[in-house]
Amino acid sequence: MYQFIETIRYENNKIINLDLHQKRVNKVFKVFFPYNTPLNLEKELKKIDKPDNKDRYKIRIVYSNEIIKIDIEKYRIKNIDKIFVIECNNIDYKYKSVDRNIFNELKKDKDEIIIVKNGYLTDTTYTNIVLSDRKKLITPNTPLLEGTKREELLIKGIIIEEEIKLKDLKFFDKIFLINSMLDLGDIVIDKNKIVIQ
Repeated sequence: MYQFIETIRYENNKIINLDLHQKRVNKVFKVFFPYNTPLNLEKELKKIDKPDNKDRYKIRIVYSNEIIKIDIEKYRIKNIDKIFVIECNNIDYKYKSVDRNIFNELKKDKDEIIIVKNGYLTDTTYTNIVLSDRKKLITPNTPLLEGTKREELLIKGIIIEEEIKLKDLKFFDKIFLINSMLDLGDIVIDKNKIVIQ
């Protein structure tokens, strides 16, 4: 049975971007469990105990056609010293699956990697990316996974989507890592910390 994950942020006693997470779950059900009613995330999250403080927490939901488990833990932002650019043309992660073996194989002992597929920038192992050329903020139109934070920032017009090839990387001075747990600016990678292999 296929298993999937939703990673949802809980901060200031609020669940963040629940509508976008629900939209993604609905897509998964349409493709993999078309004869089942999609999970109702709001209903499921009401069943769990949540901390009563302003800290940032990660709610991790593992599901198939039903909930398998839900965990909640305090979130800590990773410290990334260097980020490596690695090519992998056979990677496919359109749906947020439990199976992340290919990411582990590619990353190995590195702090973090940006994956290039068929010459185009995609994502890191756990985030979408946003690049700055000092004029605008651009996210590649070739992500491995269309993340909820990425979608939120696109809807708000804070970032734009464009084709970005590996050879274009030299035109950008910073890369921001974003996901459901990370805001724009939480992790910023300067150009001199990017290593192309």
